Amino acid sequence: MNTSAPTEAQMKEALAELAKASVTSLKTVFSTPPAGKSWEEIEDGMAQGKSLGEICGLSGERMDGAYEEARRKLERKDYEGAKETFSSLCLYDQQTPKYWGGLTKCCEGLKYYEEAAG
Repeated sequence: MNTSAPTEAQMKEALAELAKASVTSLKTVFSTPPAGKSWEEIEDGMAQGKSLGEICGLSGERMDGAYEEARRKLERKDYEGAKETFSSLCLYDQQTPKYWGGLTKCCEGLKYYEEAAG
């Protein structure tokens, strides 16, 4: 069994493959690339390890504002409204656990238990 760490070239290749798969998935969500970007720009950015939000120029302040809005909806038990906002947050920044946690709470509130689990 080979236990050596992957080389930098292997890591770049893996990121490029992941970026290509991510763009393919995004094309099912967006009819055109978001924020006036091209699909190639998005794929290149993702291959560099950037989130869709970073590529589209969404500021941390804007993401934080959307998160607070989603939390307020969740507190009011507006699960559908909160789910829509948390879904967008997860789409634009897949690496932030609190976005996924909020989305899970919305799914639980809506009794979408399978969706909440995975």
